[in-house]
Amino acid sequence: MDFVKASSNLIGGIRLDDLAREFGVTRGSVGQSRLARTNPQYRRPPEGWEVVVAKLARKRAAELTSLAEGLSKARKGSAKTRKPAAKKTRSASSKRATAKRAAGGKAAKRKPAKRSRKR
Repeated sequence: MDFVKASSNLIGGIRLDDLAREFGVTRGSVGQSRLARTNPQYRRPPEGWEVVVAKLARKRAAELTSLAEGLSKARKGSAKTRKPAAKKTRSASSKRATAKRAAGGKAAKRKPAKRSRKR
């Protein structure tokens, strides 16, 4: 599984169309049910909405669990074939500064950036 497929699966989630199909109503009805109650376009949610949302939540949870397990297995499999990390090297200027300090001289230090104060 690649990053694009995995991240799309993760953020894909449930859409209004999915809710509407499960409730047997239009997408617009579901959208209006999600509005603030003070909005003139507000509609009451369909009867028994809790049961339907719980069902969809369990389905989504199973999908995410499957995704997590698949990624864990892929990670374990790739760990066996992974090359060891390359050793980090220091820059030439860092090496010169270290050598200068070791010789008793002071290495040039950068001045901290000036910060502007907002009042």
